[in-house]
Amino acid sequence: MTSVILSGDNERLSHGATIIDDCVRYISSNLDKDISVEQLAKEFSLSPYYFSRLFKQETGVSPHKYLVMVRLDFSRYILRTSNLTIKETAFRCGFNSESNFCTRFRSTFGMTPQEFRKSI
Repeated sequence: MTSVILSGDNERLSHGATIIDDCVRYISSNLDKDISVEQLAKEFSLSPYYFSRLFKQETGVSPHKYLVMVRLDFSRYILRTSNLTIKETAFRCGFNSESNFCTRFRSTFGMTPQEFRKSI
């Protein structure tokens, strides 16, 4: 009887990891869109609360924090490899304003996007 419970738990954990893997791919493919935890949960037919718990359990960070981290990492790539303006970079990475982007970038990397671009 115990092995059946453990087997069921393993299947559930495996299913949860698959959902989060799919979610991570979805985020990467939709960085420029307005994405919320509620929308992600709905996309994967889960409650926002359960989705957030599952996401953090599988990745170690909240869905929102993960989304911001991926957007900021992508912004560094764009700043290194293109001539897009800071504003264009912000919107390409899914930030709703240049100011919000610059504030988050500076708090994460200790320099503004412009300073980062000049340091390359």
